Amino acid sequence: MIAQQRRPWIYIAALLSAVPAALLVLASIGGLTETNLIGIPVVPVYTLFGLPIDLIIRDIAMACTLGFALIGGVLISRPSATLGKMTSVSALVWLVALVAQTIFTVSEVLALPISESFDPVIIRSLLTQTTTGQVILAQFALVSIVALLGWVVLGRVTGWIVVLIAATAVFLPGLTGHSNMQESHNSASIGLGIHLVFMGVWVGGLVALAWYVRTSSEIEPNVVSKFSALALISVVLIAESGVLNASMRLDGIAPYFTSTYGSILLAKISILVILIGYGWRHRQSIAQLGPNLAGSRIAAMATIELIWLGVVIGLAVALSRTAAPAFAVGTDPIDLGSLAILSIALPAALVFAFPDTAAKLSIRLFSSYPEILAIALVVAMYGASELMSTSLVPDVVLAVGVFVVGLLFVSSQWERMSLAALIIVFIGWLINAFVQLEAVDQPITTGVVFITLAVAGILAYIWQRTRPELTVTPVPEDVEVTK
Repeated sequence: MIAQQRRPWIYIAALLSAVPAALLVLASIGGLTETNLIGIPVVPVYTLFGLPIDLIIRDIAMACTLGFALIGGVLISRPSATLGKMTSVSALVWLVALVAQTIFTVSEVLALPISESFDPVIIRSLLTQTTTGQVILAQFALVSIVALLGWVVLGRVTGWIVVLIAATAVFLPGLTGHSNMQESHNSASIGLGIHLVFMGVWVGGLVALAWYVRTSSEIEPNVVSKFSALALISVVLIAESGVLNASMRLDGIAPYFTSTYGSILLAKISILVILIGYGWRHRQSIAQLGPNLAGSRIAAMATIELIWLGVVIGLAVALSRTAAPAFAVGTDPIDLGSLAILSIALPAALVFAFPDTAAKLSIRLFSSYPEILAIALVVAMYGASELMSTSLVPDVVLAVGVFVVGLLFVSSQWERMSLAALIIVFIGWLINAFVQLEAVDQPITTGVVFITLAVAGILAYIWQRTRPELTVTPVPEDVEVTK
């Protein structure tokens, strides 16, 4: 009971994994480095760091506001005063983040120090004459209403009113994304808004549900099942709206493999696959449990899922600050990030989500000699790097080939790990990265270091996931142990 009554701030803290994820990606593409070109204004480095962090706090706050309002005012039969209070607290944090976003935006757009970005004339011009400013102003008005009403939700009707106002405020940033650059992209703006709303439902709803079961002595029987069904709908709509927005921004499939923008999208897809598998197994494990036991299971497992969702939020913020690629050219080389994801991350995500796949793909020859697959994967990565820049083989064929070999390799490691095979892949990846950078006369960048660390982390996870458990045979009591 003591554990239940403790404020479960850990669920919100888990979402802060978004901060290192966003900063690492932005650092890898030079998004945190001051421009030192003659004649170009220099954006202060603390703005380059501060604005993404503020956007992350804003996104977490708006998801939690929507989630607490949804669980506390709609899904449970009687409004929860605790969740209503958290709705207002989250809305207040959202308001502070909007104020900070205004200041940081002025600093970034005009390359001004923070101390000079509080000019009322400039701020008024931003809020009234730009789409970004108008959205911030509209959000501020709507979120202020939510902050006031969150404390006084009296029934299902007022609960729905708060949820709809919060959802409208969550939808609005979609109008300021990349998709609003041309009038023909209005559908993508709507798609991005829908994407944000249902991402907020999933993320914020999970936080609120975990908070509810940790702070309530009695859990209503239908709350867990209702949110489970809503989360499933949200995942489907998130995937569909994400595909719509990507199709509007990318010129075909090739930019997924040849651009930084595409590699970030692939990373988001990989994590979404992990979350789908994790959520499905989670759903299966609680299906037969009573409400209190199911709630306890959710409270125990939600932290890991929220850490992954935090990484997704971080990647989304990094993506919003990354320029979409121009029209694809047949000789564009493969992006190193996309290569790492196609060959290792996405296969590992699929095998994690669907573990039976590993058993079906694990051919005896490869299981007995996994080094063969490791060498084949290194060759496939090098071949994709070399051939994709020649247009001799279609990009999609090369990408699928690397992915298939990677899937076979990860599957062979899932049940019986080979340290030698993992070392071969890691060293092969490093050599391939150095060769590709030398070919275009580029130094080793922060991006290569980041991707290398990511590859090492994924391989380390495979090691941890597949290494045999050490068992200790107990000594019978009647056997004398001699020294």
